[in-house]
Amino acid sequence: MFEIEDLTPTDRIIRNERGNDEKVLFSNFLVGNWSFFADGYKLAADMLVDQVEGNPPEDSLIAPILFLYRHWVELKLKELILSLKVFSVSLK
Repeated sequence: MFEIEDLTPTDRIIRNERGNDEKVLFSNFLVGNWSFFADGYKLAADMLVDQVEGNPPEDSLIAPILFLYRHWVELKLKELILSLKVFSVSLK
């Protein structure tokens, strides 16, 4: 995955261009890439579900798991809406 060292308050997570004086953790390929983010939420939810063994203290994980799946659906819908918009414009 990514290895991040020595972050400062001036470091940016997303930046359009790489500057010589700043660290760039991610590039602009993430901007607008709903599928990348959506898949990350689903992967996190799936991993969390796989770790749950049914013990009572783990009941508190239900809300975070549902949040992750709900957010995955939301981002997939946004991706679908944007692709339909592009598709409808190309038909005209």
